[in-house]
Order: sequence, then structure tokens, then C-alpha cells
Amino acid sequence: MNLLELERQFSTQRKCEEFLQRKRWPGGVTCPKCWTNIPHWIATRRIWQCRACGYQFSVTTGTIFHRSRTPLRKR
Repeated sequence: MNLLELERQFSTQRKCEEFLQRKRWPGGVTCPKCWTNIPHWIATRRIWQCRACGYQFSVTTGTIFHRSRTPLRKR
């Protein structure tokens, strides 16, 4: 992959999040606290909430990107 292809693949914050989601949860989004796979997407906050335990999490929860305010494109 060259730089132009890389820029195209990760051109938006959403594309970066989608890539991380596919890599982190290839079988579907799973709660990092109770490991169930029944989350509810809260679009206004761009996070999931587990329907089983109520834990709220994002694609970066528990990763090196956790709690960073810097957009994924700038990391």
C-alpha cells in the first residue's frame, strides 16, 4: 500500500473507526466488560452501550487510543 492508498483508506474519522471495529471485533461488536454481543449504538455520542450490563464503550476503549481527544487521523 502506498501513501495515496493509505490516505484514501483512512480519509475520515469514521473510516478509521470502521477499520478498528473490523480488526477488534471481526465477529461483531462485543462488550469489553461482560463479553456479550448485544450492544446498542448511541449515534449522537458515537459509542455502544451493552444491553446486558449497561457498560458504555467505544472502538478505542481499552486500547492505546483510549481517552485520547486527538482524532484517529492525527495519531
